[in-house]
Amino acid sequence: MKVSGVNTNLSFTAYKSPFSERLESVLHSGPNLLQENLLKIEFRDVFEKHNRKEYSMGAGNYNRVYKIDDFYVMRYPFSTFSPKINAFRRPHNSVQNRIGNCLKTYYGATQAEFGEVQILKNACEDKDFVICQTLEKISNYPDRVNYFTQVYLPAFASLPQSAYDNLACDLKLMNKFKSKEGNSYCYDILNPRNFIKVGDEIRVVDEIENSGTLYTSGNNLATLLDIFFSSTHGILERSYSVEDKENLKNIFIKCILAAENAGLDWGDYEKIAGPVSNYLHNIGVSGDLKRIQHAIKKIDEPDYSKRNEVIKNTLDKMLEIRDGRRKFAVEYL
Repeated sequence: MKVSGVNTNLSFTAYKSPFSERLESVLHSGPNLLQENLLKIEFRDVFEKHNRKEYSMGAGNYNRVYKIDDFYVMRYPFSTFSPKINAFRRPHNSVQNRIGNCLKTYYGATQAEFGEVQILKNACEDKDFVICQTLEKISNYPDRVNYFTQVYLPAFASLPQSAYDNLACDLKLMNKFKSKEGNSYCYDILNPRNFIKVGDEIRVVDEIENSGTLYTSGNNLATLLDIFFSSTHGILERSYSVEDKENLKNIFIKCILAAENAGLDWGDYEKIAGPVSNYLHNIGVSGDLKRIQHAIKKIDEPDYSKRNEVIKNTLDKMLEIRDGRRKFAVEYL
């Protein structure tokens, strides 16, 4: 499908370039100044060839990303079109890289650096991928709704529960790492384009942030919901079909289940009730977070898999479509 000139369903044939082969050889061997200098010279040619529109894989708020091959990409800051290419440098022992090595969903760790240009793993590999929520190039409302409902929703609603569980587990794990200011770390949830569906997984392709820079005190259920629902603020409820609402419901339920499975804190009720209630309202649900919490707390089932099934069935009934809108069933109020 193509929306506003943007290919939304890209696929690749697995290919590892000679540069990537040599990069891996250098990374896996000990320091060798001659080989590292030769690699820098080779990368200059790679950069000149791939720093073009046809190799662009998109951009975040701070960086541009270009494909090298199916295994690696290069990234450099928005602030320059001609980044400085200096000597090869191995991954430094940053807090972000140390955290990233512990996470299941993170693909943004730096593999090597050449001055201002970073080399990262290609999170998409040779598989199809779908970008979460929206694309920066879609400016008009009909095309934005079309991408959200026809591409994003069915793709992410079809993901297995394990994809959401892994993401929730990573969010919880990042809460354990603290900056010198005492803040935990988190993904850049302000830009949902950092989250992509690759096969049956959710992968994250941007940098790990200090939560203090993202106006949050840590990761909780609201963090998880922000990733998948923040764009609903810009889409009118009447733009959703019944099928769209089913997909929204499925994603919402999988987020609740993931938070429960990972033991991810629901957060301070006063802080997250507003955002969560807004998401429910945006997808046609009357009710609030407290009612959902109350219904789940009533579930007394120690068996993990059975509890999951009971929670899913409970939420499915609570979010039942009635007259084109979702309403909480009376027995749960």
